[in-house]
Amino acid sequence: SMSAPQQRGGYTPREGRGGFTPRHNREDAYDPNKLGQGEYGSPGPNRSKPNRDSKFKKIIHQLRTANSALESDYAQLRNEIQHYQGRLSRGDDTHRLEIVRLKKEVDYHKRLRQGAEARALDLEDRLKQQQRQTAGFDEAQSSLIEQSTLLVSKNAELQHKLKAVEAQVTQLTELKQCLEAELTDVYADRDRLVAELEAVWSDKHNAHLGHTSQALDGLPELDDELGESEE
Repeated sequence: SMSAPQQRGGYTPREGRGGFTPRHNREDAYDPNKLGQGEYGSPGPNRSKPNRDSKFKKIIHQLRTANSALESDYAQLRNEIQHYQGRLSRGDDTHRLEIVRLKKEVDYHKRLRQGAEARALDLEDRLKQQQRQTAGFDEAQSSLIEQSTLLVSKNAELQHKLKAVEAQVTQLTELKQCLEAELTDVYADRDRLVAELEAVWSDKHNAHLGHTSQALDGLPELDDELGESEE
């Protein structure tokens, strides 16, 4: 015989289903706590700006991919919750109305006992069978309620992770802007120091040339003095 969920609406729950399992394993999702200081912290002395920009773009792309996966899982959870809620509502109303109808029909045939006792017994058997099916449906309903509760809990967890990922994307974007500003300041300081160093070297070079020129100018006087002393 067909089970209660199969007779009601033709839907058969997936076997082995122990609750919702996202298509993307959350253990493999991006975890910024696992990033080392060298990945998005202070750049090393040999790191160039294009390499650091490429690293930040890669991290932001990973976060956006995880964000898309969480949004897809959230939409799937919402659809399954609506499906189970619809099944619970339709199944409960249908079985309740069927039991009420059969009871009324049994009472009616009991009042018309003349020639209808066999029919009444048959209907009583049908009522008992329907009640047994209803008991089976109640068990299935309890299982569906547990699964629905689990899905609601999983939905809240995914929403929390989604907000955390969005916060991480914002934080990394701000960090990138801060590091770019610091790099600009470093380049400016470097250019200023180079200019100052060139000015110092230029002054020293000019001073050295001046001393050399003075020394060369004094050589003829020294020759004259030597000539006079020889005479």
